[in-house]
Amino acid sequence: MKLFLGVCLLINSLAYCRARCPEGWHYFENNCYFFETTLTKTTEIEGKCTALGASLVMVKTEAQFHFLSNLITNHGFLLGTVTVGPKQYLWRDGTPIAVGEWAPTYPKCTESCCIVALRHSGKFYDYTCSDTELQLCSKPSENPIITEVASGASPEPTSGQDVATSSDQCSEGWIRFEDTCYYFNKTWTKMTEIEAKCTSLGASRVQIKSEAQLQFLVRSNMLFANLGTKRVGPTGYQWLDGSPINVGAWYPGKPDCTNSCCDVFLVNEGKLFDVSCGPHSYQLCSKTAGGSNRTGIASNLRPLEQDMRQSLSQLKSQVDGMETKLISRMNDMETGLKTQFRGSLTKVESKLDKVLSRLFTR
Repeated sequence: MKLFLGVCLLINSLAYCRARCPEGWHYFENNCYFFETTLTKTTEIEGKCTALGASLVMVKTEAQFHFLSNLITNHGFLLGTVTVGPKQYLWRDGTPIAVGEWAPTYPKCTESCCIVALRHSGKFYDYTCSDTELQLCSKPSENPIITEVASGASPEPTSGQDVATSSDQCSEGWIRFEDTCYYFNKTWTKMTEIEAKCTSLGASRVQIKSEAQLQFLVRSNMLFANLGTKRVGPTGYQWLDGSPINVGAWYPGKPDCTNSCCDVFLVNEGKLFDVSCGPHSYQLCSKTAGGSNRTGIASNLRPLEQDMRQSLSQLKSQVDGMETKLISRMNDMETGLKTQFRGSLTKVESKLDKVLSRLFTR
């Protein structure tokens, strides 16, 4: 682990030692998750997971439960359980199902072969093995993420654009990037409550406006957090300020939420993912840096800019006046020269006439 940490600190592409998963897999808490969006016979799903070097998922923590709930948009995921009696189940490793909750009237399967699924309502259901569900597999990540970062601690900045937090720049517990302070709380919160929580902090949900900002959020592991979006049409979105979402790419098959209330959050590799407003997510808020260097400098420069613009305007007026006077003087000089030249020419002509007259009269 120490060797891996050293390598991570030396290679920018592994900043903060973010865990890596195969393409198409989701990372969460040192595990990689793969799921299909097409229904499969439950009797075939475990074999498909095994073929991927993975296994059916066992839900062991509240964070994992909410993470998986957020991934479901319809139907449900088959879980790794064993039946130990009528309507009684354990995880495949023999541990009890102690996290999550059953749907009303469940469990109720009394057949000889029963399975358990986590459905889009965020509840457990049990069915006969002949049903179909979505395939969900998991396996350990090849490069486990460093514990301090995974637990939500703010990583040290590695870019010249990242400014270390301090009391005169961002409040304690916030991390600064460019001219903005970010607050990331890895406590699962109902999406419908996050806006109010950000507002109470004098902040708002995050709107991603640049590639640099997107990479900062991914680099800082600020993922699975509700973003500042609003619906436009059946499956369209824009940022809360009305600007289009033109930074970042959607996860394959997304957006597809058609419920009356939908939200968007950021997943691995900077992909956008939409779900119904019911599930939970992490809390991510942002606000303008209060005593930040760039903001402070910009504020101090504004009066200077105004003075410079006023001086420039006055100088332009003076130059215009000088130009007018110069043109007038040049015109006067031209008129004077023409008058003098004509007078001189008249005198020369007069003298020449006198000379010629004398010559011809002789």
